[in-house]
Amino acid sequence: MRLTPTLLKYRPEFMGHIVKYPGFAYHGVHKFIPPVTGMAKYFMMRQIWYEEEVMQYLKKPYISEKQEQALLQYEGRAHPHHQDEWMFKKLVKPEQQTYAADFLKRLDVSRSFEHMDDDSNVRR
Repeated sequence: MRLTPTLLKYRPEFMGHIVKYPGFAYHGVHKFIPPVTGMAKYFMMRQIWYEEEVMQYLKKPYISEKQEQALLQYEGRAHPHHQDEWMFKKLVKPEQQTYAADFLKRLDVSRSFEHMDDDSNVRR
């Protein structure tokens, strides 16, 4: 059974069977061209309108500070929605983990035990 040629006779965008034609369905001189419907025209115009709107935005992609302040005042906000309080928090240095070896490194190892016998160092 030849499954691939059979499946190529059907296209999911259109209901029904594609009429018989010589050659490959999507390329060549005898390719299948679907009929242009009103809905296809509507979707194409909607896509063109969307592209025109995007092009209008891309003409001037940045707004000035005055325009931004006016927009925020109009919307009743103090700062843009993409800024939150986390952005303005001060960075806190995390506490460093300490080990007993860190305390032992800070001990004064240059002293000898003879200094401990001196009466002047003894607290009373």
